[in-house]
Amino acid sequence: MSTNKSDTNQLKSKSRLKREMTELQKLGERLLDLTHEHLENLSDQTLKEAVLVAKKIKQNSAKKRQLQFIGKLMRNTDRDEVTRLLDQFDNQSGQSARHFHKMERWRAGLIANDNQVMQEIFLEYPHADRQHLRHLVRHAINESVSQSGNSMHARKLFKYLRELVE
Repeated sequence: MSTNKSDTNQLKSKSRLKREMTELQKLGERLLDLTHEHLENLSDQTLKEAVLVAKKIKQNSAKKRQLQFIGKLMRNTDRDEVTRLLDQFDNQSGQSARHFHKMERWRAGLIANDNQVMQEIFLEYPHADRQHLRHLVRHAINESVSQSGNSMHARKLFKYLRELVE
């Protein structure tokens, strides 16, 4: 009995199949991090519904079963589409974090009375209301001198900076 080499290459070992299924399940688990808006871009309706159900499940054993089901559905789904969707989400999340850190740095600089930060904001956002921003900064500085901690005016200043960026 001779076996054809092309047939043996097509057969996968049980361990390899298990590894591939685990990878698909982990990829499916990452879908739970997506927002509803991002999930709308998923073409596979069954997979989308399974992910939405998994997001609602609180019990660990039930969630584990649902994740296994998602992994099973991932076998028939375009892996490239899911990877592109996750990459797009990761890029937007990273960009949001960078904006948040920039606003935090700006607020700290403004409260420290750093004029360069004020100039940087006006260069990047020329439509910014200068008088209102200076008013918020002045109140945040006065409040930071009189008390320690995160003040109401510092929060208002951060909120205004977030409105500018968005």
